[in-house]
Amino acid sequence: LLSINELSRIALERCDTSVCAVKTMGTLAEEYGFYGEYSDNPAKPGYGGSSEALIIADKFQHVWIFHILTGAHNSGAIWAAQRLGDDQFTIVPNTFVIRTLNLTDSANYLASSNVHSFAYAQGWASTSEPFDFTAAYGFAAPASNKPLYGGRRMWRAYDVVAPSLGLDPDVGFHARVPTYPLSVKPDTLVSPATIVRIFSDYYQNTSYDLTKGMAAGPFHDPARYSYAKGVQGAWERSISIHRMVHSFVLQTRPNHPDRIGGIAWYSQGVAADSVYFPISCGQTTLPTVFNQAIRTQFDPESTWWAFHLTTNWAHIRYDLIHRHIHTERVKYNTLARQLHVTTEATCRSRNLSTSDCVALVESAYNEFIETTTNAWWQFAWRLVSSFNAGYEFFNESATGGRSIGYPADWANQTEYVLYPQHYHPPAQVAAEENRTAAVDPDTGVLSIVVGGSSAQVEAFSLSSGFLLGFVCGTMSLSLMVAVMLMVNRLREEVKHTESWRLNRCKDDQVAWNQRLHALPQHCTRAGAVSTT
Repeated sequence: LLSINELSRIALERCDTSVCAVKTMGTLAEEYGFYGEYSDNPAKPGYGGSSEALIIADKFQHVWIFHILTGAHNSGAIWAAQRLGDDQFTIVPNTFVIRTLNLTDSANYLASSNVHSFAYAQGWASTSEPFDFTAAYGFAAPASNKPLYGGRRMWRAYDVVAPSLGLDPDVGFHARVPTYPLSVKPDTLVSPATIVRIFSDYYQNTSYDLTKGMAAGPFHDPARYSYAKGVQGAWERSISIHRMVHSFVLQTRPNHPDRIGGIAWYSQGVAADSVYFPISCGQTTLPTVFNQAIRTQFDPESTWWAFHLTTNWAHIRYDLIHRHIHTERVKYNTLARQLHVTTEATCRSRNLSTSDCVALVESAYNEFIETTTNAWWQFAWRLVSSFNAGYEFFNESATGGRSIGYPADWANQTEYVLYPQHYHPPAQVAAEENRTAAVDPDTGVLSIVVGGSSAQVEAFSLSSGFLLGFVCGTMSLSLMVAVMLMVNRLREEVKHTESWRLNRCKDDQVAWNQRLHALPQHCTRAGAVSTT
């Protein structure tokens, strides 16, 4: 009967503490049955898609990890929960993470009554070994990509907050062989900005940086679409990912009144490309633009579509366009944090009541959402007009744009440096092209005429560097030969001219006059001779 969405809503309505939420969701799921959103058929949910993992926090700064899956015979539920230490940081990346369950310590561990018995009955756990919830219920058939799908993200988040641990990034996460801790103690204090940084990560400046390598394309794009048809393999699964719809950071502050103590920093779209807007838990309204978004209908007013457009436009030329997105994103994230500080400072300076403060905060936050959305749309259209057709345009003048081309490191790995490898003109044309290229390499291409296909570059497995050197050397040689021929021809013409002048002087006057008289009869039609 109940999915994680319904359980969460009921817990929020009924509970003030995280432990209350855990008990409420667990009890209701056991009684009325739980199904996962991805279990296909709620009446017969498969275990592989019928589980969920949540992190639940409250204003008292208690944090619980909650795991749940459908129960025996597709009824009831199996669940477990563990309280997180006060100085601990955890990440739950599409997998269960709870292991030991000390159910005698109810202040820190809770679970359904069937948590052990069902695993034993299914053969997923043994009574002769210490019980491990993740080993029993989180097992997946061995595959080389699965341990890293969640494990790499787990390592990355832990490495950001606790680099001193030096955790191994390559061991992966394994249900039956623990490789990473349930939680870590951060080296420094963690803020909402820290979490935003983690959400925005695609392994920048690590060995797994998705802006590097051939798969990033010529423009260093970190996006990796799901799979390649008919090819075995996988991509790195980053934290910020191209298909991300939204993300949020929930901040609790027990030293503030309830209605302003909770802040949701909410982002529409891909985390690495979007702004995190502050929303107070006491707000009762949000701007229409923030709530309207249908994925199959483009909406030029929607906040989500504004960020979605710039994210997708960046794929045209990521290395250049994302710089602009990053600059704007930093600007508006900074403004959002400043707005959060100044509005609450105003509440204090004016000694406003909680209700008046909530009204002030709600008005300020909603206005910021609307103005930022409008500004982002203007920014989006600037990107559309500035980067298109292989150019970056600056203004409407004749020199107001530039061809952005391709980076050399990528072009050197493509057919670009081999062109024209499939071009075999007639010998006469090739000779003319060679002479032209020798004089001005930019006016044509240098043709290399060979006797047979055995001379093709591929046949000898010659590198592109060899061919480039060969072509340059041949062009240099052709240029030298052309210059020598021109010099020799000039010498011959000078010699011929001097000889002709000498012979002319030796001619008698009558013969010369006859020749001069006869020439116009044959040549004047073309205007080739002047009698002056």
